[in-house]
Amino acid sequence: MGRWLGGKYRLIFLLAIFAWWGLVLPLFFSSAFADDVWVSLKTRLVQEGFATAYIEKLFSHPHLSLDSRPLAAKTRELYNTRIPPKERALLLGQLRRSYRAYERESTVQTACAYLKKHGGLLQEVEKKYGVPKEVITAIVLVESRMERNIGAYSAFISLASLANYSKLSDVEPHLALGISEEDKQFIDAALRKRANWAYAELKALILYSLDNSLDPLAIRGSIYGAIGICQFMPSNIYLYGVDGNNDGVIDLWERADAFASIANYLVKNGWRNDMSRKEKLRVIFRYNNSTPYAEGVLLISERLRGCNR
Repeated sequence: MGRWLGGKYRLIFLLAIFAWWGLVLPLFFSSAFADDVWVSLKTRLVQEGFATAYIEKLFSHPHLSLDSRPLAAKTRELYNTRIPPKERALLLGQLRRSYRAYERESTVQTACAYLKKHGGLLQEVEKKYGVPKEVITAIVLVESRMERNIGAYSAFISLASLANYSKLSDVEPHLALGISEEDKQFIDAALRKRANWAYAELKALILYSLDNSLDPLAIRGSIYGAIGICQFMPSNIYLYGVDGNNDGVIDLWERADAFASIANYLVKNGWRNDMSRKEKLRVIFRYNNSTPYAEGVLLISERLRGCNR
């Protein structure tokens, strides 16, 4: 055997072994390591100060996987800004009609019952911040259906999936056939910008979880990562969140904190009761950048004024 492996035969044998490993090793490593789609995101988080062990533990959770739904939703949303004005007007009309559903008598009565049930707390918040209890209730209705729909998604996975976007091919499956190269470039640039936004929100969610000994993977939220009764983005907790019941924690699933946080958000964005209707719409628009949303909230709040009559 030693003689067989001597000289040129040994070289041929070694080259064969290397060739075999050249085929097998990439397969081995691709199955063992390359399926870690989070590697860039984890590296960035660690580089920015999060403990390596903590980040590894988060991203090794067995239920953690990329969720294409937030990316698909954002892609459609971005594409809709590129369609012709006539078609865009139709979409806007559909959105307005969807918010009008909240103005149905049965829905308004449900919101009215909620307002009466929590009237004492809402009155306290109104007295402190000057934001009408009807406006706060209307926002709770539209944002979380009076607490019945606080979130169907993992806020962490949604934000991590959006933050993980890196190239146009990630979004190609969600693009309509025949979309122009110009539109693709626009969407790609917008999603890169959105990825940076999602990354900042992901960091805020992790920090909020660490500050309050929460498991970020257990926090439910909207498709884009908004959380709590008031559906705040995580960064807004630090900007506008209020410990309404003075227990030392800003808990957006606690009504006292959520109501006070909504009021504080509006006040810090310019709310005054002596404003014109147009000015009030502008402030509510800051809560959710949608004109139909702002119009819907204000109309519902006006309907709720008759609750106590």
